[in-house]
Amino acid sequence: MTQDTTNEKKSTAPTTAKPDLKAVPTPAAAVEPETKDPEVLREQVAQTREDLGDTVAALAAKADVKQRTKTKLAETRVQAQETYAKVAEKTREHTPQPVQNAAEKAASATEGKRTKIAAGLSVALAALLTTLKLRKRNS
Repeated sequence: MTQDTTNEKKSTAPTTAKPDLKAVPTPAAAVEPETKDPEVLREQVAQTREDLGDTVAALAAKADVKQRTKTKLAETRVQAQETYAKVAEKTREHTPQPVQNAAEKAASATEGKRTKIAAGLSVALAALLTTLKLRKRNS
């Protein structure tokens, strides 16, 4: 008795349908030229090349992860700056005037440096938190 050594296992994983490439529509000019006029054929070839170039450019843009990351980073940076501006404005609105004056003095002392805004807001935030803590204790 001969034993079959091929073990055929039936896959239980779902199969993904492969696209039928024959069903993809192609331009009529690419399949069969309507005319044998060389000038018309040249125009059709030029148009096909231009379309192909646009398609390649679109695919290259999608594949350019570095540029897409830079774009997303720039968008996120703008969003963060807008949020920062809103928070800074709310902090200024709720900070007592003497604290604002102190923050302005601290900011003018650091004028021309990148930490100007951060220093002013830090002082204002610390003062605001201290004021809220004192009010809570006195209530």
